[in-house]
Amino acid sequence: MENTIYYSFSTISQTLAAMVALLGVFTIYRLQNLNNKFIDHSQSYLEFLNRMENEKNVNTGVWFTNRELSRLITSKHYKGILELMDREYKKWGDVFSELSGFYKSIIKITSDKQKSIEKTLSITCTSLIIISASIGMLSMATKMNNLTFWVIFSVFLLSIGIVFWQMFQLIKFSLISDL
Repeated sequence: MENTIYYSFSTISQTLAAMVALLGVFTIYRLQNLNNKFIDHSQSYLEFLNRMENEKNVNTGVWFTNRELSRLITSKHYKGILELMDREYKKWGDVFSELSGFYKSIIKITSDKQKSIEKTLSITCTSLIIISASIGMLSMATKMNNLTFWVIFSVFLLSIGIVFWQMFQLIKFSLISDL
């Protein structure tokens, strides 16, 4: 019985550690994808501003915005790009309907990025708690009777199921929220 307890709780720890590592790889890929989309939409917005300037549709402030946005895109300063687009949307959103689409896309990408980070942190913290508890249970292996083992083991299996469900929800969110 004692060997079963050791194997069970050490397997739980190893499985969750592997899941957290896999989730980390998946999340990094997702965040890179969102960052690339953010830059692509920012580039499209810059091209829109250049068209507007060439057509003389807006005042001379666009030249400054073009230079500023170009510098922010080159340095990949995401917060600065978002602030600039917010400012320009408030100034020109009523005049140019195309601007609304760019702005909404950028806001959605930023929101998706924040949700991905929050969900990943939630899953990681839950997994680390389960891993710590599982390792803690190894030290109590000799003191457990058969019923105690199965009750605690069932709780751990339920916890692992919850973590798998959270991971599934994160993957589903990532696939559905693609622009």
